[in-house]
Amino acid sequence: AEVFDMDYLMKTIEDFGIQARLVTPDWNLPKNQRIPCVGITRINTEDAQIAMRIMKAFRPTGIIKDIVTSTLETMKIKGFDVSQGVCLHHRDGRDWHKHCARWSAITIKDGIYRGNCLDKPKETILESLESRALILPRWLYYVGDHDIPQKLVHSKYNVVSKNDFVDSTAMAKFLNNLPEGPYRDLWSLIDSFICSSLPWFVGNSVSTWSAIQIAKRQATISEHGSGSYWYNSQSIPLAEFIPMYQIPIVYTYTEMSAGAGKFLLKASISSVRKQMPYNTIHIIYHGKKDEDFRVWLMDNAVILHHHDPKWRKDIEVMRRAGNSTRSHLFLHEGNYFGTWQRIDIPKFITSEYCLLLDSDTIVVKPFTFDEFGLKLTNSVAFSAEGNPEDTFPWNAGVSLMNVPHLKKTYQKFFHFIMQPVERRGYHVSGRGNAVSDQGAYLIFYKKSIQFLSIDFNFKPYYNVTHAKAASAKIVHFHGPKPHDYIGHVSGVKCDKAAQGLCDRAGKINTKYLCSNVQAFAKSLFLSGEDNIMGYCEVVYATNKDYQGICFFTLKTLAASVDVCTDLSLEVNNAKVGIARKYTLSNGR
Repeated sequence: AEVFDMDYLMKTIEDFGIQARLVTPDWNLPKNQRIPCVGITRINTEDAQIAMRIMKAFRPTGIIKDIVTSTLETMKIKGFDVSQGVCLHHRDGRDWHKHCARWSAITIKDGIYRGNCLDKPKETILESLESRALILPRWLYYVGDHDIPQKLVHSKYNVVSKNDFVDSTAMAKFLNNLPEGPYRDLWSLIDSFICSSLPWFVGNSVSTWSAIQIAKRQATISEHGSGSYWYNSQSIPLAEFIPMYQIPIVYTYTEMSAGAGKFLLKASISSVRKQMPYNTIHIIYHGKKDEDFRVWLMDNAVILHHHDPKWRKDIEVMRRAGNSTRSHLFLHEGNYFGTWQRIDIPKFITSEYCLLLDSDTIVVKPFTFDEFGLKLTNSVAFSAEGNPEDTFPWNAGVSLMNVPHLKKTYQKFFHFIMQPVERRGYHVSGRGNAVSDQGAYLIFYKKSIQFLSIDFNFKPYYNVTHAKAASAKIVHFHGPKPHDYIGHVSGVKCDKAAQGLCDRAGKINTKYLCSNVQAFAKSLFLSGEDNIMGYCEVVYATNKDYQGICFFTLKTLAASVDVCTDLSLEVNNAKVGIARKYTLSNGR
């Protein structure tokens, strides 16, 4: 109560309809007589947003609050712009190295990866910071378990700590008046509150102190004004116990895209909002004419990043030299440019990792950061393409991205892209040719690229077990789109590049195909009641009959509470419904 504003904390808890009271445990009692405390063992089963709100409700009070406030005021007086502050929590002391050695040694017994406890190998702390949040005119607030490293002291940045600002006399007086001691962790608490007031944070994700900072900042990340990273990269161990760590979702879009692209994107974003309503969604957006769409995006809390790269004309030269029989991407200028927009993601996204989704994806189950595993990629992670049993990273439609590494290697990667490429694309040893940005990533990052589970990139044409299909979190309409499958059942040919996948899906005609199309229909309907008709009118612009089949099929699937298991049946029912409506109309 001397440290936290307990009235505010209790009020926050009560706002959730939870009755609570404060108790003081008596540690002198035998264990079986003490008040039971389940601690962290229960939090992973609770609502993540409630846990987050309660975590943020721990606010300072009394002299702790005064010290934090006066420290921030002193920063301003001494000329430090708080809006440019970067907080670094750096664990590199002797005790931490001993802890990491003990912690890492457990891997020998249980096989669980624990290789990211210390600074990144072959990278100084200054290099780690500059590939994340530290650029001029930003300055560094240092929190650590040892002296400030000389690399930072002698850098071009202003580096300070609490010793430069905190009123130590007032703090000493406060500590002396407390009934018991010692209270060395109060200094850590003050650092924590000061750090929370600065927009940028870089920490060590294995440290609980840093992990809590990262968690608390997720909902506050805005377009350019803040960010949260961890210099050791890869996993956050605490995420296994507290399922509140989200991963930013990123899309790219150009107003030059084919007409269906906007409807696919609306459906995808709506699926994210339904399954993970609090996730941050970004879009790297090219164009200024479609005001209605930009308003729709902002109404759905999507952060827009204006994108008009100088390299767009160079990419168009590459497209014209491409082979359209190998990929449908070469058929459309806007669609092709849209795939390359992703190379500029590290210029806009301010987080350690992000998940890039193509517009033709649908999130069918919620997921959190910990579900991507522990040994996360140091560059990018792609999934399988045609064969669900293949574990070679090939398809980039869903990409897990290590943003700092992509930022650090951007110039070299860009230079690599601008080199002349054969018409057949990039040759991947032992695998064949890969076109467009996908091939560029596969070649340039071949030493560090990792495989991403097909749970995050499940294709409707996959023929897998029910259990495997049920574990899918993201469905990717790679190649044929929902209307292509509906049309294929009705006898419409798919385009050359997608025909083989249409035939394959038609032969299997699995219930997964229909349920995946249904997931799209429901998400498209969620994005706006008129969007199903809008989508069908665009994709079958010259054929009213197929517009009707498309519309009735998707509308029926969107309204149905039952899971669709046979797309052919649904399409035939749509045809019957249209015929009946036509007959009744003529009869009148």
